Amino acid sequence: MKRRMREVRGLVAGSLTAAVLVSLSACAAFGGGPAYPSVAGAYNGGVSVEGQAIDGTLEIVQEGPDLTVVFDAPSFGLTAEGDGSVGVDGEARVFLDYDLQCPGRAELVGEFTDEGTRFAGRMVAVDCTGEINGTFSFRR
Repeated sequence: MKRRMREVRGLVAGSLTAAVLVSLSACAAFGGGPAYPSVAGAYNGGVSVEGQAIDGTLEIVQEGPDLTVVFDAPSFGLTAEGDGSVGVDGEARVFLDYDLQCPGRAELVGEFTDEGTRFAGRMVAVDCTGEINGTFSFRR
């Protein structure tokens, strides 16, 4: 009986070892997870709101899908900071906190295209003056 138990344990241990090795091999072969586009860097461009252009620089730091973002528009005395995320398909959502006439928050929803060198889409900002809609386009 003891011999039979050792054989069963040996089979189970062997099967578990094989399963772990197959899983590790699969992770190594496929990079261990989704491949997010590389979008980190400095982008020039701006936001267009109610016919007014706000030119500036968008600086993005990336760790996997997570983004840390700073928008700097010196001509407006504006620095907005926030975070967001990018999907494997290049779609992204960024939230920026700003303070012009009063504190507010802008949401940028768009897509990274041209191998991550262009980020464009639509924007909604809400503060004490109400809600405003616009578009944005940045290129590195």
